[in-house]
Amino acid sequence: DVCTPTPLHADQICQLAKWGAKNIITDKPIVTCAAELRRIMGATNSGKDVNVFLTFNHRYAAPVFMLRELVARNPTSVLRIDSGFLQQWLKKDPKCPQGDWRIEHPLCGLLDIGTHAADLASFVAGREIKVVFNGKVESVGAFAQEKKFSDCGSADFRFHDYDFVGSGRYHQSLAGHSDDIYVMVTMTSGTRYLWRMEWGSDTLFMSAPEHDFVNLNSRDGWEAHLRGDSPIFKGSAANDQFCETPPGHIPGWPMYWIRMFQAIAGHILRERGDKCAEQFPPVMRLPVPMLQDAGLHITKYVE
Repeated sequence: DVCTPTPLHADQICQLAKWGAKNIITDKPIVTCAAELRRIMGATNSGKDVNVFLTFNHRYAAPVFMLRELVARNPTSVLRIDSGFLQQWLKKDPKCPQGDWRIEHPLCGLLDIGTHAADLASFVAGREIKVVFNGKVESVGAFAQEKKFSDCGSADFRFHDYDFVGSGRYHQSLAGHSDDIYVMVTMTSGTRYLWRMEWGSDTLFMSAPEHDFVNLNSRDGWEAHLRGDSPIFKGSAANDQFCETPPGHIPGWPMYWIRMFQAIAGHILRERGDKCAEQFPPVMRLPVPMLQDAGLHITKYVE
């Protein structure tokens, strides 16, 4: 994996090919000029003997770890932790295998996504849930009532060794929501911190203490803190554990790298004749930028 400055790429790729490397990933652009590209083409037999991939790219969310860090730092300043998971996919028959087996169980929503919400709250608290009270399991949507499964519910809970309380809610028939999982930490000062995947996978939202009522149906009153751009994340382990997003890149950018590497892995395994190739997930079947196409094209553009 060549991650050096562009002027060094040609020498290093040619040397790697000479040493017998069969798969080389190089940062982009591959070269500074056409002459360097010709050297690489010669050393790799125009990319036929050696795969050369270019990185033309873009539970574990940094804001969630940031919230966990915030709670662990001073648990006595925490008033409560609320979580939820809202979806619309069982508002009607989804006509898919996932739907078939889920709706067979009367506690469908609780088992499927209610547990996600509770786990998220517990993870942020850094403690197990000790007591559950005010539990509700309901069927609200017409499809849920027809098939006799629970599509929504809620519960309050207390955490082991902590005085603050929490809650978890879920809904699978709520129009306008897809994968809307969230967790909100309310401080004794009145300030609230929220991570909500639907609003931004790598963004932490903060409310001002003067806002007595926080509307979870609107971003009004919420201040967005993007990881990599906000001082809230500075010096936080949550920033480093998920790789700091370089200046000028939108949070979430590292996920594009993961998908690109999955696509490259799929390409390599298909080329090797891997017997499981037909079962690869779609991300491993994505086209990948290579020397013969993206490398040539972008070098021509630069020239």
